[in-house]
Amino acid sequence: MQRRIQIRLFARLEDGTAIAEFALTAAVFMAMLLGVVEFGFATWDKNSVTTDAREGVRFAMVHGSTSGRIADSAMVANYVKSRTSLDNSIVVITRWDDAGKVPGTNVTVKVKHAVPRRGPFLAAHTDSSSSTMVIVY
Repeated sequence: MQRRIQIRLFARLEDGTAIAEFALTAAVFMAMLLGVVEFGFATWDKNSVTTDAREGVRFAMVHGSTSGRIADSAMVANYVKSRTSLDNSIVVITRWDDAGKVPGTNVTVKVKHAVPRRGPFLAAHTDSSSSTMVIVY
């Protein structure tokens, strides 16, 4: 009889429920927080690649055949690599030929960046962006 009373009293105790509830909700909130941070880093990487492509094409556009300092593909690549906030795994491909550096022709710069895996949600991938402008000078 006393054993039954002890079992009923034990079943009514709620001493450890707060710990169990906190463990469940903390796991969900931590996963959400890690997801927000990881997607924030991914967005920052993509925006950086896009900005690098724009900066590179702007440099190439301003340094055309009549500018006094004609740029070539290596100069554009070095400029982008010196201005980027990403690591050195950046590949810059500049599409223009030597005869096409006159005002009125197009120049295209494409930037690629290998993004490592930073968390459990997004796999390693490559971000790329290209930008095209008309040579002014």
